[in-house]
Amino acid sequence: MNNRRRFLGQLATTSALALPTVRAAAPVKAKRPNLLFIMADDMGFSDAGCYGGEIHTPHLDALASNGVRFTQGYNCGRCWPSRSCMLSGYYPQQIGMDALPGVKRHQPQEWARMLPERLKPAGYRSFISGKWHAYGQPNEQGFARSYILNDHNRFFSPRAHAEDGQNLPPVEPGDDYYATTFIADKAIEYLRQHKRQAPDRPFFGYIAFISPHFPLHAPQKDIDRYRGRYDTGWDRVREQRYRRQREAGIVDCPLSERIEDFAAPHMKQEKLKKVYGEGETRYAVAWDSLEENQQAYQAEKMAIHAAMIDRMDREIGRILDELRAQGEFENTFIVFCSDNGASAELLERGGGHDPEAVPGSKDTYLCLGPGWSTAANTPFKYHKMIVHEGGIATPWIVHWPAGLEAANELRHQPVHLVDILPTFLALAGLDASKAHDEGAPAFPGRNFLPALEENRPIPRDYLYFSHWGNALRQGDWKIVRGVPRDHKGFKLYHMAEDRSETTDLADRYPERLNSMRRAFESIEDDFRRLNRKWLGDEWKAGGSEKPGLRGVEPDAHGVYHFSGRGYALLGEVPELKPASDFTWSVEAWVDKDCGGGAVIMGNRHTPGPQANGFMKIVPDRGVQFHDGKRIVRLPLSVPKEQWAQIRVVKQGPAVDVFLNGRKVASDEVPFTIPARPCYLGGDPNSAEMMKGKVRNPRVSERNQQE
Repeated sequence: MNNRRRFLGQLATTSALALPTVRAAAPVKAKRPNLLFIMADDMGFSDAGCYGGEIHTPHLDALASNGVRFTQGYNCGRCWPSRSCMLSGYYPQQIGMDALPGVKRHQPQEWARMLPERLKPAGYRSFISGKWHAYGQPNEQGFARSYILNDHNRFFSPRAHAEDGQNLPPVEPGDDYYATTFIADKAIEYLRQHKRQAPDRPFFGYIAFISPHFPLHAPQKDIDRYRGRYDTGWDRVREQRYRRQREAGIVDCPLSERIEDFAAPHMKQEKLKKVYGEGETRYAVAWDSLEENQQAYQAEKMAIHAAMIDRMDREIGRILDELRAQGEFENTFIVFCSDNGASAELLERGGGHDPEAVPGSKDTYLCLGPGWSTAANTPFKYHKMIVHEGGIATPWIVHWPAGLEAANELRHQPVHLVDILPTFLALAGLDASKAHDEGAPAFPGRNFLPALEENRPIPRDYLYFSHWGNALRQGDWKIVRGVPRDHKGFKLYHMAEDRSETTDLADRYPERLNSMRRAFESIEDDFRRLNRKWLGDEWKAGGSEKPGLRGVEPDAHGVYHFSGRGYALLGEVPELKPASDFTWSVEAWVDKDCGGGAVIMGNRHTPGPQANGFMKIVPDRGVQFHDGKRIVRLPLSVPKEQWAQIRVVKQGPAVDVFLNGRKVASDEVPFTIPARPCYLGGDPNSAEMMKGKVRNPRVSERNQQE
């Protein structure tokens, strides 16, 4: 056994595999490794060359050829949940950074300290360059240096960015600024400063690129490298990527279907035509069904997406060259991944979109869209935000020459962002089982160092996912529910044979399905209790003048028992203006004897209608919008003794109501509904109070982007 294998073996001893904690690493004489975490933004599973893509990524490919690629690297499906998870070591739902039924999103608990603070006892000095989108401020969370780009809508002339907590002047149009390059510039500056000021101390660097997140912005010289490359279309590109993945052993599963009836979030086709013209489409239709002008438009977008990843790879190469020049490359433990899968979103923000401007330039605001997102996430289905594999699986590369003997090897066991903190603590010689604060839960992640040494399982009870939909992974099995087109509860997939989730096995293995469903509900109950313990009475709705009104908590199985005198807070919805676009849904199992009541967006302090407006759903009478004077009613009858999903889609004043995926009513709401908490149980200022049982209700909304 050579020195590299011996060093890794000392850090990842057999005791480190024991559940539920990670033991302290054995002391070593060698300098502790530097830690470098590089995160892309909205990069698909197959975009990098070393994961089957045709995009030129020689520096990522070199890290992979001299390191390890995980084929089942997971995240939390969206920007801020993933980043909060990686930095805190907790699932975002444990610390209030993503909502739970009955607990709204909130500032994390005091014990949710971030990784830089936990690395300080081992002498680490930390810096960040790029996107933050987490909680608190970097320099208050243990980072010694920070460059944060807060304007995610402008790659060439951001209006909001800061260094060490101090705002920097807006970048003027025409300045020689491109976000990806500048993020790398700052990372290199901080590396050099660290070398001058603390050469004997290890560092933790967090480099958070905003590429290839929308808007599609790239230097024209980079776009020129790919212009014409994608004229063959997304179906052909997807087939080629899948073939290369199979040949490389990255996947061994069917190619998922291209889902044609999933509409890109945020914009309806009419608005797309107005903003983007005839070339844009909300759906991942067959490439050959597109008109010639549409194909040219879509091919240009993918060329910009590729250029953004190409440029990010080049900037990563500059950072790696700096590490080599400092003599630190060999003993820097590098992890590269993305915060979520590629995005199907279509929207216009920032300075808007000028259709006359050169595509990819500062005056445009293009998005990848569902067709190319489907190709980017090959071989999986669905996209960012959704808890199918396309939304939660990305490239995951680990490189460490000084301690890792494996080179150009694949690892097929699942790893997750929740594993980063315990792994980095182990590398720092710290005991993750003792690193969490008193009174805080143990870190749910696992030290994955043993899996680097050889292809061995990482023992764990589960991996949990919840954002647009819910999922649980136990071993080779995964359950998923609440995602587009799925309205009948959890589906069951066997991931060892069907990673692309093509065959639902729920009817074949009902006992396993029910066991995993109960496990998911138990996990959420634990998370809910954890948040409510921290929030105290803040999780409940405020006081009420109506005597006897009380907050209702779910039982151990997630069931709310209503007696006609209570309500439960499920979350919040934003302000709904006449011109706003918004999708909101509620789903639950309603007991056959459940009667009366409503789901209502009421007053922040008194859960009842006020003169400034509200929206509510009365199961037997429909969806109602009020502004204190006017009322719009849309008919709806909710079935009982089965899962029911009610979805309200607002595009400007037009409102559509869907029941279990089927449109049942339409109308217009020409007035504003203020931002509201969302209550289940009814309107306490009327007779509409609920009686009976409702199981596992959950609310979600789709108007927030990052």
